[in-house]
Amino acid sequence: MKNKKSHSLSASTPPDASELQRLNVALRQSEERFQAIFNLAAVGIAQVGLKGHWLLINQKLCDILGYTMEELKQLTVLEISHPDDVQPHLAHIRRLLKGRVDTYVMEKRYIRKGGSIVWVNLTVSLVRDPCGDPDYFIAVVEDISQRKNAVEALRDSEKHFR
Repeated sequence: MKNKKSHSLSASTPPDASELQRLNVALRQSEERFQAIFNLAAVGIAQVGLKGHWLLINQKLCDILGYTMEELKQLTVLEISHPDDVQPHLAHIRRLLKGRVDTYVMEKRYIRKGGSIVWVNLTVSLVRDPCGDPDYFIAVVEDISQRKNAVEALRDSEKHFR
């Protein structure tokens, strides 16, 4: 069987200048694609530290929560969570950290900057480092307040007619 020449980079042969330039262009394009997806998403997206601090936040999440990026980075997830939703949220986080699940989804409430409540559908995944240790969380936050308010209004209307 013949050995096929590999075109991948190896530790024994450093890349030449044109290969480095091609890799830099590819890296820049990849970063630009990531930034576009992150910043233009129709949902809130955040990178959250293991202790609940907001690390990276898109503008949509700021719009949902009513805070600026700088303000959110001074707070933790739990500080703006509705008190009734803190323990269920922490239970999900414990399951993630113990490796029982890779992702969880829950409906929960956040307290917006002005004190109003926003209902969200929260999806959280744990990212692990190369050694397999927990590194940070990725959170996707969808505002479902309109739906929740419509359901509540329907319930009230049904009660009224009974």
